[in-house]
Amino acid sequence: MKKDFLRKSGKAFAFYIFLAMAVFFPYIVQGQGFFTLANDYNYQEIVFNMYCADAIKQGNFLWDWNTDLGGSFVANYAYYTLGSPFFWLTCLFPTEWIPYVMAPVMMLKYAVAGLTAYWYVRRFVKRDITAAIGGLFYAFSGYQAANLLFSHFMDAVALFPLLLLGLEKLV
Repeated sequence: MKKDFLRKSGKAFAFYIFLAMAVFFPYIVQGQGFFTLANDYNYQEIVFNMYCADAIKQGNFLWDWNTDLGGSFVANYAYYTLGSPFFWLTCLFPTEWIPYVMAPVMMLKYAVAGLTAYWYVRRFVKRDITAAIGGLFYAFSGYQAANLLFSHFMDAVALFPLLLLGLEKLV
């Protein structure tokens, strides 16, 4: 039973990650290796991820004199980066690589959103393909596409089905 669940989940994840790669790849090629959009994504998302990763690696994560007039690093960046499990993956790479890592992390967010939605939907349907289609519609919804500029919003979408699963099991 557990092996079957893992096999089907692996197939679903592979489907979502390959679809995300197919969507993002032309833009990554066009951007000569990294994914850029406009406005907030280029000037906030990428920069905040680089700044926070650098600060954490240097141990400067208590008080931040470089943001506004100074303030708590955690309070200033919890919303944008520190609360995201996906941000912590970018910290595994050198800071100057982060602009190039942002696209694969976004693809991962799409795949995780699809997989978690698949897990949730399969509780209510008979066929796994129906759950896979539900996960596809959820992960690649218009909301996700509209919020590419604010990639930290995608974290909530990726993890929300886990909250629903927890509530289902609790109730």
